[in-house]
Amino acid sequence: MSTGSLTTRSKKSAADLKGYKSLTKSVVWGEILSVGGDNDLINRVDGVIQGFGTLEISAVNTNFDNSSIILPGGTLATGTLTLDLGASSFDDSSVIDIELAGAGDFDILNFIGTGPTLGGTLVISTISFTPTD
Repeated sequence: MSTGSLTTRSKKSAADLKGYKSLTKSVVWGEILSVGGDNDLINRVDGVIQGFGTLEISAVNTNFDNSSIILPGGTLATGTLTLDLGASSFDDSSVIDIELAGAGDFDILNFIGTGPTLGGTLVISTISFTPTD
């Protein structure tokens, strides 16, 4: 069984993440990190959510607000990150960083449900290959 990780660094977290300023949560490939409760999950300006798997905001009263970086796969690694966010927003300082490593090898960012209100910047970069015309 392959393992991977979904990493979040934020100032405020929800439910069992409450009170942590920095959190790395490992998940088995294909499993879900579920966050619920009456608190919001906020990825602040200095935070990064990266890796592969699913981040699920499961409670009606829990919102996700992103002011920083979403990085499927991780730095210099490709992968699929699924965000099941419910009520969510990506403000103008948000960055979605997608990496391409070749034909059929690239980051995928999936949204389940209605998806967030998007703002910010989409960054697309290459890893270890040069695209041709």
